[in-house]
Amino acid sequence: MARILFLTELLPYPLVAGPKSRAYYVLRHLAARHQVTLLLFARVDDRPEDVAHLETCLAGVHVVPMKCSWLRNVRAVLAGLFTGQSAIIHPEEIRAMQQTVETLLATGEFDLVHIDRITMAHYGFLGRVAKVKRLLDQHNTTFRILERMAHDEGNWPMRRLLEQLKAGLRQSSLLWVLHAS
Repeated sequence: MARILFLTELLPYPLVAGPKSRAYYVLRHLAARHQVTLLLFARVDDRPEDVAHLETCLAGVHVVPMKCSWLRNVRAVLAGLFTGQSAIIHPEEIRAMQQTVETLLATGEFDLVHIDRITMAHYGFLGRVAKVKRLLDQHNTTFRILERMAHDEGNWPMRRLLEQLKAGLRQSSLLWVLHAS
């Protein structure tokens, strides 16, 4: 039985969207055979009873509050323009999540970190512990969505921004895969 730390950017319950449903059923499947601890960002509208539901089927649930704001999003876009990384990744970079990941991994209680989607990759590779394997689950190829949006966008500045976001996200995805190797 493996001890798994599952990182996700959203509360995977209730089952109201595709990414939530997928994460929920992956968690349930893993929890049937392994000891799974969930670490996630919680939005203002996430309900405590939904977290409580997950606590009934997992070894542990850790929640880091996420405060979304237009200022944080603008900062992320600007950072993405200057660093070449995707702005989609930057809004999730919160010190509380970094500290929680590092604290959990420092316990030595985990064999595997399951990183759900590229937006959590930054956290999944924190706390480098030799015995802990990392799995980056890129089930959502967001850069393809951005590619389609850019293709259909008639406004040139908006199309250019979408292309930059797509390129940064694709490059970031490749870098995380190489980093994990």
